[in-house]
Amino acid sequence: MVDCESDVMSTLRFTHGCEKEELMKNCLRFAPILLTGCIMSVHGSLAAIANVSGSDWLQPVPRWTEAEAKSKLLRQLPSKADSVHSYDVLFYKLDLDFPVYNDSLRGAALIRCRSEVDGLDSLYLHLERLTVDSVVVNGGAPASWNHVGGKIFIHFLSAFSTNDTFELLIWYGGTPYYGYYATGSGALRTAFTVTEPSDSRYWFPCWDEPWDKAEQGCEIHGEVPLGFVVASNGLLTRVDTTFYATDTTVTYRWVESYSIATYLMSVAIARYAELTDHYVTPTGDSIEVTHFVYREDTSSAAQNFVEVPFMMDFFSSIFGDYPFEKYGMACVADFGGGMEHQTMTTISRFAATSGWEDGVAHELAHQWWGDMVTCFDWPEIWINEGFATYSEVLWHEHKYGPSTFRWKMRDYGDDYLNGPYTGHSLYDPPYLFSWSLVYTKGAWVLHMLRGIVGDDSFFDILKAFGEKYRYGNATTEDLRCVVDSVMNDTFDYFFEEWVYRPGHPQYEYGYRVDSVADGEYLLRMQVRQGQEYGHLFRMPVDLQLTYIGGDTTVSIWASADTFQEATIPLHLPSGIPSFGMRFDPDNWVLEEHTEVGYVSVDEGGTWQTEKALALHQNVPNPFSRDTEIEFVVPATEEDGRIRVSAYNSLGQLVRILIDETLTAGLHTVTWDGKDEGGSAVRSGVYFCQLETSSGRMATRKVLVLR
Repeated sequence: MVDCESDVMSTLRFTHGCEKEELMKNCLRFAPILLTGCIMSVHGSLAAIANVSGSDWLQPVPRWTEAEAKSKLLRQLPSKADSVHSYDVLFYKLDLDFPVYNDSLRGAALIRCRSEVDGLDSLYLHLERLTVDSVVVNGGAPASWNHVGGKIFIHFLSAFSTNDTFELLIWYGGTPYYGYYATGSGALRTAFTVTEPSDSRYWFPCWDEPWDKAEQGCEIHGEVPLGFVVASNGLLTRVDTTFYATDTTVTYRWVESYSIATYLMSVAIARYAELTDHYVTPTGDSIEVTHFVYREDTSSAAQNFVEVPFMMDFFSSIFGDYPFEKYGMACVADFGGGMEHQTMTTISRFAATSGWEDGVAHELAHQWWGDMVTCFDWPEIWINEGFATYSEVLWHEHKYGPSTFRWKMRDYGDDYLNGPYTGHSLYDPPYLFSWSLVYTKGAWVLHMLRGIVGDDSFFDILKAFGEKYRYGNATTEDLRCVVDSVMNDTFDYFFEEWVYRPGHPQYEYGYRVDSVADGEYLLRMQVRQGQEYGHLFRMPVDLQLTYIGGDTTVSIWASADTFQEATIPLHLPSGIPSFGMRFDPDNWVLEEHTEVGYVSVDEGGTWQTEKALALHQNVPNPFSRDTEIEFVVPATEEDGRIRVSAYNSLGQLVRILIDETLTAGLHTVTWDGKDEGGSAVRSGVYFCQLETSSGRMATRKVLVLR
């Protein structure tokens, strides 16, 4: 097995963005099958080339393959001027002849639109490098049109008013320059489309922007030579056979009833066999699951795709009901990744022959995140890819348990930290399909949000986000508003720091453990941020003191470039020889950290026992109604004011539990889980903080579970 990670990603990661993009653009001068060969000639290991067949083709598909495969098909994005839009596309119907043995196509596109303005007397659609034969409006006489610069300008005899609907019938044909590819030979002869982000215009006329989804769906009728099968979006409603004098063809008629973006419309054509399964929903409904695989791969595909209904069930339980009428995958030999075409993923043949659990889970998750909810425009692509990448890890957590889940997040974190784009923001990335930035940091943003708000609230957020923008488009700001609504708090700081700004926190920390009596210790920990990006990250971070027989974990809201400190007492058996410290032990923060040693801040240079300020862990923890919090006031703080307060996960004050002058010694305060207004707080993570009038403080994490 070739180590694709070291051979390919090590080169791609550390290539400057402009150099990598130039490399990809040069490769794009060739057909997609030669694209693979071009990359292979540079790096030595990616998926197969067209003239490789049989078992020689079966190369490993690494987890980042979707990003790399999409990158090979990346085009120059349209200018911002294209955002001016006076009409809304409602529906596409494509009726096309695919010869398959060459990469041409010919036929008609019917496009139903609605005017968004009064006096709409003309419009344009995107269509690149194909020949237009005629344009008809509403079934009448041919319209006036001209095709120039990759656009069809159509002029109407009479203007349309706001909300008027009309249909355009465009006859066209030619050989697509991008987007539609015919490759392979013999049993592996295949024609397929992959068009993300903006290559749909190369195989049919359309308004090729993700934010104008066709609300009424699409129909795709594909006529192919006898023996070939067409896989496409939606449900197969009819198959017709036509006998000509010289040959026989078969027409497959697919109907997608749900809103769809142009880059999610697709065909995959080969001598496929069909593998049919079903996903039964919790309410007893049956959803068709049909995969299209090469006939020689049916046995292995049946084994490697058997978990798809179980994945659908799991994702439905955490995201909301599966959103479409069917699901399936169409395998393509000369495509080294996956593409989440709506209801019919296009995926590497490797997934069928050798298994590709991550890729299958990723593309299925896209049916919710990318297809049901689509990023508004391409600067927001992390909405698609970050969600799908984190979904892979959620599947692993569900199937294999928390240790595998944490391992994968660490691995993805390393991919980001070792990548070339740590100095770029997640929003509007310099390289649209960057695995290390868009995919892995995008996944980490969701992971950290989950760590802050807790599991219950996090999955409430996902379901609310999916429901609100179901079959539409969404932005980062839309997601933030949903988070704010579910949490009844403001999370603008989180998205500003992690999505709109570059980088990640780079922590410095230190600790010391002082023995104050037999079996009694005082733990002091300090953390600060030291990154050079010019901004700080407001994040709670856990530090775990380890020792023989146990450990103690303390959370510090380390959001400053000066040391922030936490102090807690430890009651341990005598004779414990040594201590250790683990930073962020459960891997909830995308960060780098360095132990720098403890910096003493007291007047004498050593900590005295009588100066010990202690905040004990609340009991019970978690709690639902009441919890008791013990704390120690040292003699040096007697006659000074003591405050014990509860804060939420954003660092906002929830309740002052006590604020008065206390005598030295042990004290107890009870929190009833209510805020200052007397309302019960939501389930989640809170922080109890002990403060003295001299400025010293100690903090404990408190869990509320309703």
